[in-house]
Amino acid sequence: MNKIDRRTFVGAAAAVAAAETRAAETPVRVGMIGAGLRGSSLLRPLLDLPGVEVVAICDMDDNAAAKARKTCVDAGKPQPTIYASGPEDYRRLLDVEDLDGVIVATPWEWHATMAVAALEAGKAAAIEVPVATTVDECWQLVETAGRTGVSATMLENWVYRREPLAVLNIARAGLLGEIVYCESGYGHDVRGTKFDSRFADTGDLRWRGEHTVTRNGNLYPTHQFAPVAMLMDINHGTRIESLIAMGGVSQGMNQYAVDRWGPDHPNANRVYANSDRTNVLLQLEDGRTALNFHDTQSWHPRDDGHKYQGTKGMVRWPFPAAGSIWVQERHWDGKAVDARRWHSLNPFLDEFDHPIWKMYGERALQFGHNGADWMELRGWTESLRHGTPPPVSIVDAVTWSAIGPLSEESIIGKSKSVDMPDFSKGKWKTNSKFELRWQWG
Repeated sequence: MNKIDRRTFVGAAAAVAAAETRAAETPVRVGMIGAGLRGSSLLRPLLDLPGVEVVAICDMDDNAAAKARKTCVDAGKPQPTIYASGPEDYRRLLDVEDLDGVIVATPWEWHATMAVAALEAGKAAAIEVPVATTVDECWQLVETAGRTGVSATMLENWVYRREPLAVLNIARAGLLGEIVYCESGYGHDVRGTKFDSRFADTGDLRWRGEHTVTRNGNLYPTHQFAPVAMLMDINHGTRIESLIAMGGVSQGMNQYAVDRWGPDHPNANRVYANSDRTNVLLQLEDGRTALNFHDTQSWHPRDDGHKYQGTKGMVRWPFPAAGSIWVQERHWDGKAVDARRWHSLNPFLDEFDHPIWKMYGERALQFGHNGADWMELRGWTESLRHGTPPPVSIVDAVTWSAIGPLSEESIIGKSKSVDMPDFSKGKWKTNSKFELRWQWG
Protein backbone atom coordinates (compact mmCIF):
# COMPACT_ATOMS: atom_id res chain seq x y z
CA MET A 1 0.00 0.00 0.00
CA ASN A 2 2.96 2.32 0.51
CA LYS A 3 4.43 1.74 -2.93
CA ILE A 4 4.90 5.04 -4.75
CA ASP A 5 4.49 5.35 -8.51
CA ARG A 6 8.03 5.90 -9.73
CA ARG A 7 6.79 7.94 -12.68
CA THR A 8 5.38 10.49 -10.25
CA PHE A 9 8.66 10.65 -8.37
CA VAL A 10 10.81 11.01 -11.48
CA GLY A 11 8.47 13.68 -12.83
CA ALA A 12 9.20 15.78 -9.77
CA ALA A 13 12.95 15.20 -9.90
CA ALA A 14 13.85 18.70 -11.06
CA ALA A 15 11.81 20.34 -8.30
CA VAL A 16 13.31 17.98 -5.73
CA ALA A 17 16.87 18.71 -6.89
CA ALA A 18 16.29 22.45 -6.69
CA ALA A 19 14.83 22.14 -3.20
CA GLU A 20 17.79 20.04 -2.05
CA THR A 21 20.23 22.63 -3.34
CA ARG A 22 18.46 25.48 -1.57
CA ALA A 23 18.30 23.50 1.68
CA ALA A 24 22.02 22.67 1.58
CA GLU A 25 22.80 26.37 1.33
CA THR A 26 21.12 27.09 4.70
CA PRO A 27 22.41 24.61 7.30
CA VAL A 28 20.30 23.61 10.29
CA ARG A 29 22.32 22.64 13.38
CA VAL A 30 20.72 19.90 15.45
CA GLY A 31 21.53 18.23 18.74
CA MET A 32 20.14 14.87 19.83
CA ILE A 33 19.30 13.98 23.43
CA GLY A 34 18.89 10.22 23.61
CA ALA A 35 20.69 7.75 21.34
CA GLY A 36 18.99 4.52 22.33
CA LEU A 37 16.59 2.48 20.20
CA ARG A 38 14.41 5.40 19.12
CA GLY A 39 17.18 7.97 18.97
CA SER A 40 19.38 5.79 16.80
CA SER A 41 16.50 5.05 14.42
CA LEU A 42 15.88 8.80 14.03
CA LEU A 43 19.55 9.54 13.48
CA ARG A 44 19.75 7.66 10.19
CA PRO A 45 17.06 9.65 8.33
CA LEU A 46 18.26 12.84 10.01
CA LEU A 47 21.70 12.35 8.45
CA ASP A 48 20.07 11.91 5.04
CA LEU A 49 18.47 15.36 5.08
CA PRO A 50 20.07 18.12 3.00
CA GLY A 51 21.69 20.93 4.95
CA VAL A 52 21.19 19.30 8.37
CA GLU A 53 24.22 19.06 10.65
CA VAL A 54 24.12 16.75 13.69
CA VAL A 55 26.41 18.76 15.95
CA ALA A 56 26.06 17.05 19.34
CA ILE A 57 24.68 13.83 20.81
CA CYS A 58 23.88 13.18 24.46
CA ASP A 59 23.24 9.83 26.11
CA MET A 60 24.23 8.59 29.56
CA ASP A 61 25.07 5.21 28.00
CA ASP A 62 28.62 5.48 26.63
CA ASN A 63 28.03 2.62 24.18
CA ALA A 64 24.89 4.18 22.74
CA ALA A 65 26.66 7.52 22.32
CA ALA A 66 29.66 5.87 20.66
CA LYS A 67 27.42 3.95 18.23
CA ALA A 68 25.62 7.16 17.33
CA ARG A 69 28.91 8.93 16.66
CA LYS A 70 30.02 6.04 14.44
CA THR A 71 26.74 6.24 12.53
CA CYS A 72 27.50 9.87 11.75
CA VAL A 73 31.05 9.14 10.62
CA ASP A 74 29.98 6.14 8.54
CA ALA A 75 27.49 8.41 6.77
CA GLY A 76 30.36 10.70 5.80
CA LYS A 77 29.34 13.42 8.23
CA PRO A 78 31.50 15.32 10.75
CA GLN A 79 31.96 13.68 14.13
CA PRO A 80 29.50 15.16 16.65
CA THR A 81 30.47 16.21 20.15
CA ILE A 82 29.43 13.58 22.68
CA TYR A 83 27.88 14.33 26.07
CA ALA A 84 27.79 11.17 28.19
CA SER A 85 28.66 12.22 31.73
CA GLY A 86 25.44 11.22 33.44
CA PRO A 87 21.70 11.87 33.27
CA GLU A 88 22.04 15.65 33.62
CA ASP A 89 24.70 16.15 30.94
CA TYR A 90 22.04 17.23 28.46
CA ARG A 91 22.01 20.56 30.31
CA ARG A 92 25.67 21.08 29.42
CA LEU A 93 24.87 20.35 25.77
CA LEU A 94 22.14 22.99 25.86
CA ASP A 95 24.45 25.52 27.51
CA VAL A 96 27.51 24.94 25.31
CA GLU A 97 26.30 24.14 21.80
CA ASP A 98 25.14 26.62 19.18
CA LEU A 99 22.04 24.79 17.94
CA ASP A 100 18.90 25.57 16.00
CA GLY A 101 17.03 22.74 17.66
CA VAL A 102 17.26 19.55 19.68
CA ILE A 103 15.52 16.21 19.42
CA VAL A 104 14.39 14.63 22.69
CA ALA A 105 14.27 10.85 22.23
CA THR A 106 14.62 9.56 25.78
CA PRO A 107 12.34 7.56 28.11
CA TRP A 108 8.91 9.17 28.52
CA GLU A 109 9.47 10.49 32.03
CA TRP A 110 12.28 12.75 30.76
CA HIS A 111 10.49 14.26 27.77
CA ALA A 112 8.87 17.32 29.33
CA THR A 113 11.79 18.15 31.65
CA MET A 114 14.32 18.05 28.84
CA ALA A 115 12.09 19.95 26.42
CA VAL A 116 11.44 22.72 28.93
CA ALA A 117 15.20 23.02 29.51
CA ALA A 118 15.76 23.27 25.75
CA LEU A 119 13.17 26.04 25.38
CA GLU A 120 14.67 27.94 28.30
CA ALA A 121 18.06 27.69 26.55
CA GLY A 122 16.58 29.11 23.35
CA LYS A 123 16.69 25.83 21.41
CA ALA A 124 13.66 24.63 19.46
CA ALA A 125 12.48 21.26 20.77
CA ALA A 126 11.22 18.28 18.79
CA ILE A 127 9.92 15.82 21.38
CA GLU A 128 9.25 12.14 20.92
CA VAL A 129 5.85 10.75 21.86
CA PRO A 130 4.20 11.39 24.23
CA VAL A 131 5.51 14.83 25.10
CA ALA A 132 4.45 14.50 28.75
CA THR A 133 3.15 11.95 31.25
CA THR A 134 1.24 14.34 33.54
CA VAL A 135 -1.16 17.22 32.99
CA ASP A 136 1.15 19.52 34.97
CA GLU A 137 3.96 18.74 32.51
CA CYS A 138 1.61 19.55 29.63
CA TRP A 139 0.94 22.98 31.08
CA GLN A 140 4.67 23.55 31.72
CA LEU A 141 5.38 22.95 28.03
CA VAL A 142 2.60 25.27 26.85
CA GLU A 143 3.54 28.05 29.26
CA THR A 144 7.29 27.81 28.59
CA ALA A 145 6.84 27.83 24.82
CA GLY A 146 4.53 30.82 25.10
CA ARG A 147 6.81 32.76 27.44
CA THR A 148 10.06 32.10 25.56
CA GLY A 149 8.64 32.27 22.06
CA VAL A 150 10.75 29.24 21.13
CA SER A 151 9.30 26.57 18.86
CA ALA A 152 8.22 23.25 20.36
CA THR A 153 6.62 20.30 18.60
CA MET A 154 6.06 16.56 18.86
CA LEU A 155 7.65 14.06 16.50
CA GLU A 156 4.41 12.24 15.78
CA ASN A 157 5.22 10.22 12.69
CA TRP A 158 1.57 9.25 12.07
CA VAL A 159 0.93 12.85 11.03
CA TYR A 160 3.25 12.26 8.08
CA ARG A 161 2.25 8.76 7.02
CA ARG A 162 0.98 8.52 3.48
CA GLU A 163 -2.43 7.06 4.34
CA PRO A 164 -3.62 9.58 6.97
CA LEU A 165 -2.58 12.48 4.75
CA ALA A 166 -4.43 11.04 1.77
CA VAL A 167 -7.51 10.29 3.88
CA LEU A 168 -7.44 13.86 5.16
CA ASN A 169 -7.45 15.07 1.56
CA ILE A 170 -10.34 12.70 0.78
CA ALA A 171 -12.31 14.16 3.68
CA ARG A 172 -11.45 17.75 2.77
CA ALA A 173 -12.71 17.03 -0.75
CA GLY A 174 -16.08 16.25 0.79
CA LEU A 175 -16.25 12.59 -0.23
CA LEU A 176 -16.87 11.37 3.32
CA GLY A 177 -19.34 14.11 4.20
CA GLU A 178 -19.15 15.28 7.81
CA ILE A 179 -16.89 13.13 9.98
CA VAL A 180 -19.17 12.12 12.86
CA TYR A 181 -17.28 9.35 14.65
CA CYS A 182 -13.81 7.81 14.67
CA GLU A 183 -12.17 4.74 16.18
CA SER A 184 -8.44 4.19 16.41
CA GLY A 185 -6.02 2.29 18.55
CA TYR A 186 -2.51 1.15 19.26
CA GLY A 187 -2.89 -2.61 19.02
CA HIS A 188 0.77 -3.50 18.99
CA ASP A 189 2.41 -6.25 21.07
CA VAL A 190 5.52 -4.43 22.31
CA ARG A 191 6.37 -6.56 25.33
CA GLY A 192 9.78 -7.18 23.83
CA THR A 193 10.58 -3.51 24.50
CA LYS A 194 9.27 -3.70 28.07
CA PHE A 195 11.64 -6.48 29.05
CA ASP A 196 15.33 -6.73 28.25
CA SER A 197 14.83 -9.55 25.76
CA ARG A 198 16.64 -7.60 23.04
CA PHE A 199 19.71 -7.33 25.21
CA ALA A 200 20.70 -9.51 28.17
CA ASP A 201 17.59 -11.71 27.85
CA THR A 202 17.32 -12.18 31.62
CA GLY A 203 13.73 -10.94 31.83
CA ASP A 204 14.46 -7.76 33.76
CA LEU A 205 12.13 -4.83 33.18
CA ARG A 206 13.24 -1.89 31.10
CA TRP A 207 11.93 1.66 31.56
CA ARG A 208 8.82 1.09 29.47
CA GLY A 209 8.02 -1.99 31.54
CA GLU A 210 8.32 0.04 34.73
CA HIS A 211 5.52 2.30 33.50
CA THR A 212 3.41 -0.83 33.02
CA VAL A 213 3.97 -1.78 36.67
CA THR A 214 2.85 1.53 38.14
CA ARG A 215 0.34 3.07 35.70
CA ASN A 216 -3.04 1.95 34.38
CA GLY A 217 -4.39 3.80 31.38
CA ASN A 218 -3.77 4.60 27.75
CA LEU A 219 -0.04 5.15 28.18
CA TYR A 220 0.70 5.70 24.48
CA PRO A 221 -2.19 7.59 22.88
CA THR A 222 -0.74 9.84 20.20
CA HIS A 223 0.03 7.52 17.26
CA GLN A 224 -3.56 6.38 16.99
CA PHE A 225 -5.07 9.75 17.79
CA ALA A 226 -3.11 12.04 15.45
CA PRO A 227 -5.05 11.09 12.27
CA VAL A 228 -8.35 11.40 14.17
CA ALA A 229 -7.44 14.82 15.54
CA MET A 230 -6.63 16.02 12.03
CA LEU A 231 -9.89 14.62 10.59
CA MET A 232 -12.12 15.93 13.39
CA ASP A 233 -10.47 19.40 13.56
CA ILE A 234 -9.59 19.05 17.23
CA ASN A 235 -8.11 22.35 18.50
CA HIS A 236 -8.97 23.72 15.04
CA GLY A 237 -12.69 24.34 15.31
CA THR A 238 -13.65 22.00 18.11
CA ARG A 239 -11.98 20.53 21.19
CA ILE A 240 -12.03 17.50 23.47
CA GLU A 241 -14.41 18.36 26.27
CA SER A 242 -14.06 15.24 28.44
CA LEU A 243 -13.23 11.55 28.43
CA ILE A 244 -13.99 8.32 30.23
CA ALA A 245 -11.67 5.32 30.33
CA MET A 246 -12.05 1.66 31.18
CA GLY A 247 -9.31 -0.85 31.87
CA GLY A 248 -9.59 -4.61 32.08
CA VAL A 249 -7.51 -7.54 33.23
CA SER A 250 -3.72 -7.56 33.14
CA GLN A 251 -2.31 -10.95 32.20
CA GLY A 252 -0.20 -10.43 29.10
CA MET A 253 3.01 -9.35 30.81
CA ASN A 254 2.89 -12.30 33.19
CA GLN A 255 2.26 -14.77 30.40
CA TYR A 256 5.09 -13.35 28.31
CA ALA A 257 7.51 -13.77 31.22
CA VAL A 258 6.31 -17.33 31.84
CA ASP A 259 6.72 -18.29 28.19
CA ARG A 260 10.21 -16.79 27.88
CA TRP A 261 11.80 -17.33 31.28
CA GLY A 262 9.60 -19.79 33.11
CA PRO A 263 6.92 -19.66 35.83
CA ASP A 264 9.43 -19.12 38.65
CA HIS A 265 10.86 -15.91 37.21
CA PRO A 266 10.12 -12.91 39.50
CA ASN A 267 8.48 -10.96 36.69
CA ALA A 268 6.21 -13.90 35.86
CA ASN A 269 4.42 -13.41 39.18
CA ARG A 270 4.61 -9.65 39.44
CA VAL A 271 1.52 -7.44 39.60
CA TYR A 272 1.28 -5.16 36.55
CA ALA A 273 -1.06 -2.19 36.93
CA ASN A 274 -1.60 -1.55 33.23
CA SER A 275 -4.57 -3.30 31.66
CA ASP A 276 -4.00 -5.47 28.63
CA ARG A 277 -6.67 -3.37 26.91
CA THR A 278 -7.71 0.20 27.75
CA ASN A 279 -10.63 1.89 25.99
CA VAL A 280 -11.02 5.67 26.10
CA LEU A 281 -14.17 7.40 24.88
CA LEU A 282 -13.68 11.06 24.02
CA GLN A 283 -16.52 13.59 24.02
CA LEU A 284 -16.00 16.58 21.74
CA GLU A 285 -17.42 20.03 22.36
CA ASP A 286 -19.61 19.78 19.27
CA GLY A 287 -21.24 16.51 20.37
CA ARG A 288 -19.19 14.06 18.31
CA THR A 289 -17.29 11.19 19.91
CA ALA A 290 -14.13 9.17 19.27
CA LEU A 291 -12.87 5.88 20.67
CA ASN A 292 -9.16 5.49 21.37
CA PHE A 293 -7.77 2.15 22.58
CA HIS A 294 -4.41 0.95 23.91
CA ASP A 295 -3.41 -2.72 23.67
CA THR A 296 0.32 -3.48 23.92
CA GLN A 297 0.40 -6.62 26.07
CA SER A 298 -1.65 -9.15 24.12
CA TRP A 299 -0.64 -11.96 21.77
CA HIS A 300 -1.87 -10.85 18.35
CA PRO A 301 -0.65 -9.39 15.06
CA ARG A 302 -0.63 -5.62 14.65
CA ASP A 303 -4.20 -4.34 14.89
CA ASP A 304 -4.67 -0.57 15.05
CA GLY A 305 -8.31 -0.68 13.97
CA HIS A 306 -8.78 2.77 12.44
CA LYS A 307 -12.36 3.51 11.41
CA TYR A 308 -13.45 6.93 10.19
CA GLN A 309 -17.22 7.38 9.82
CA GLY A 310 -18.69 10.19 7.76
CA THR A 311 -22.22 11.02 6.69
CA LYS A 312 -21.42 10.08 3.07
CA GLY A 313 -18.64 7.53 3.39
CA MET A 314 -16.36 5.53 5.62
CA VAL A 315 -12.72 4.42 5.74
CA ARG A 316 -11.33 1.39 7.53
CA TRP A 317 -7.57 1.25 7.78
CA PRO A 318 -5.13 -0.50 7.88
CA PHE A 319 -7.42 -3.49 7.45
CA PRO A 320 -9.18 -5.31 5.85
CA ALA A 321 -6.98 -5.85 2.82
CA ALA A 322 -4.65 -3.05 3.94
CA GLY A 323 -7.37 -0.43 3.77
CA SER A 324 -10.97 -0.19 2.59
CA ILE A 325 -13.33 2.63 1.70
CA TRP A 326 -16.98 3.14 0.79
CA VAL A 327 -18.11 6.47 -0.63
CA GLN A 328 -21.75 7.16 -1.48
CA GLU A 329 -20.85 9.51 -4.33
CA ARG A 330 -18.76 6.89 -6.14
CA HIS A 331 -19.94 3.49 -4.95
CA TRP A 332 -23.68 3.75 -4.34
CA ASP A 333 -26.00 2.08 -6.83
CA GLY A 334 -29.48 1.42 -5.54
CA LYS A 335 -30.04 -1.33 -8.08
CA ALA A 336 -26.89 -3.34 -7.38
CA VAL A 337 -26.94 -6.14 -4.83
CA ASP A 338 -23.43 -5.27 -3.63
CA ALA A 339 -24.01 -1.52 -3.59
CA ARG A 340 -22.46 -1.26 -0.17
CA ARG A 341 -19.47 -3.55 -0.54
CA TRP A 342 -16.05 -2.33 0.54
CA HIS A 343 -13.62 -1.06 -2.07
CA SER A 344 -9.83 -0.87 -1.99
CA LEU A 345 -8.37 2.29 -0.57
CA ASN A 346 -5.35 2.13 -2.90
CA PRO A 347 -6.80 4.06 -5.89
CA PHE A 348 -7.86 6.82 -3.52
CA LEU A 349 -4.35 7.00 -2.06
CA ASP A 350 -2.97 7.59 -5.55
CA GLU A 351 -5.63 10.16 -6.40
CA PHE A 352 -5.42 12.12 -3.14
CA ASP A 353 -1.71 11.76 -2.35
CA HIS A 354 -0.15 14.66 -0.49
CA PRO A 355 2.49 16.53 -2.56
CA ILE A 356 5.31 15.51 -0.22
CA TRP A 357 4.60 11.86 -0.96
CA LYS A 358 4.54 12.49 -4.69
CA MET A 359 7.89 14.25 -4.49
CA TYR A 360 9.76 12.42 -1.76
CA GLY A 361 7.96 9.13 -1.19
CA GLU A 362 10.51 6.85 -2.78
CA ARG A 363 13.34 8.37 -0.78
CA ALA A 364 11.42 8.43 2.49
CA LEU A 365 10.48 4.76 2.25
CA GLN A 366 14.15 3.85 2.68
CA PHE A 367 13.69 4.72 6.37
CA GLY A 368 11.51 3.62 9.28
CA HIS A 369 7.78 3.75 10.01
CA ASN A 370 6.81 3.47 6.34
CA GLY A 371 8.84 6.55 5.47
CA ALA A 372 7.20 8.75 8.10
CA ASP A 373 10.42 9.16 10.13
CA TRP A 374 12.15 10.85 7.20
CA MET A 375 9.08 12.95 6.45
CA GLU A 376 8.59 14.23 9.99
CA LEU A 377 12.26 15.13 10.41
CA ARG A 378 12.27 16.89 7.06
CA GLY A 379 9.16 18.81 8.05
CA TRP A 380 10.65 19.88 11.37
CA THR A 381 14.07 20.91 10.03
CA GLU A 382 12.45 22.86 7.19
CA SER A 383 10.32 24.74 9.70
CA LEU A 384 13.54 25.71 11.50
CA ARG A 385 15.19 26.71 8.25
CA HIS A 386 12.29 28.92 7.16
CA GLY A 387 11.31 30.21 10.60
CA THR A 388 7.76 28.87 10.21
CA PRO A 389 5.62 27.12 12.84
CA PRO A 390 6.01 23.34 12.93
CA PRO A 391 2.99 21.38 11.63
CA VAL A 392 2.16 19.97 15.08
CA SER A 393 1.81 22.84 17.56
CA ILE A 394 2.73 22.36 21.19
CA VAL A 395 -0.98 22.75 22.02
CA ASP A 396 -1.84 19.86 19.71
CA ALA A 397 1.04 17.85 21.15
CA VAL A 398 0.00 18.21 24.78
CA THR A 399 -3.69 17.67 24.00
CA TRP A 400 -2.99 14.36 22.33
CA SER A 401 -0.53 13.37 25.07
CA ALA A 402 -2.87 14.35 27.93
CA ILE A 403 -5.20 11.51 26.99
CA GLY A 404 -2.71 9.31 28.84
CA PRO A 405 -2.75 10.79 32.36
CA LEU A 406 -6.44 11.73 32.10
CA SER A 407 -7.31 8.12 31.25
CA GLU A 408 -5.41 7.05 34.37
CA GLU A 409 -7.44 9.50 36.44
CA SER A 410 -10.69 8.21 34.96
CA ILE A 411 -9.84 4.58 35.70
CA ILE A 412 -8.82 5.38 39.27
CA GLY A 413 -12.25 7.01 39.65
CA LYS A 414 -14.05 3.91 38.32
CA SER A 415 -14.45 5.28 34.82
CA LYS A 416 -15.54 8.73 35.95
CA SER A 417 -15.77 11.52 33.39
CA VAL A 418 -12.67 13.72 33.39
CA ASP A 419 -12.47 17.17 31.78
CA MET A 420 -9.79 17.87 29.20
CA PRO A 421 -8.03 21.18 29.94
CA ASP A 422 -8.26 23.79 27.21
CA PHE A 423 -4.56 24.09 26.46
CA SER A 424 -5.38 26.45 23.58
CA LYS A 425 -6.96 28.94 26.00
CA GLY A 426 -9.94 29.44 23.73
CA LYS A 427 -8.01 29.67 20.45
CA TRP A 428 -9.51 26.40 19.23
CA LYS A 429 -12.55 28.47 18.23
CA THR A 430 -10.61 30.54 15.70
CA ASN A 431 -7.62 28.36 14.77
CA SER A 432 -7.55 27.44 11.08
CA LYS A 433 -7.91 23.80 10.10
CA PHE A 434 -4.90 21.55 10.48
CA GLU A 435 -2.62 21.65 7.47
CA LEU A 436 0.73 20.01 6.88
CA ARG A 437 2.68 23.17 6.14
CA TRP A 438 5.63 22.47 3.91
CA GLN A 439 8.15 24.57 2.05
CA TRP A 440 10.28 21.84 0.62
CA GLY A 441 9.85 22.45 -3.08
